[in-house]
Amino acid sequence: NSSAYDSTDPGVVLHRYGKGRSIYVSGDIGEGFAAWPVLVIRRFFADLIERGDLMIQVDAPSRILTTAFRVDEKTINVHLYQRFGHMQHFDNAEPGGAGDWAHQWALLDEPFPVHDIKVRFNGMRIARASMPLQDAELDVDDSTIAVPQVYLHEVVQVTCD
Repeated sequence: NSSAYDSTDPGVVLHRYGKGRSIYVSGDIGEGFAAWPVLVIRRFFADLIERGDLMIQVDAPSRILTTAFRVDEKTINVHLYQRFGHMQHFDNAEPGGAGDWAHQWALLDEPFPVHDIKVRFNGMRIARASMPLQDAELDVDDSTIAVPQVYLHEVVQVTCD
């Protein structure tokens, strides 16, 4: 009975401000997405995120975490790093089913190379892209950059026109 758990308080609120939108989530969206990989929750969070006008989109497995920041007016650094060395919860039960109590935990203790990560810069013209930690230049295809491999951590640095 889900009503026994419903606080009647909103868990997610969307506000419009001028041309923009703001979504408030009353929990930790990152922890909810990463630590409790229930497909319906992941789809819900992904849908919320995609409602925004995303400046940067990364196509990579969920074990790759991304942070980005502006170095200056024309330069953006995108850090791609691999999440490992912690316990990952996997809920393998059907809600209300006979195995409702069944959960599995996996220790993600070893990194492994993740290949061909795509980083797209929406609404930006990229003049140059590089991986400074590897001293390598990257090709830009219609504001999308292919990162050949991430083992532990890589930085993609772009210069915008």
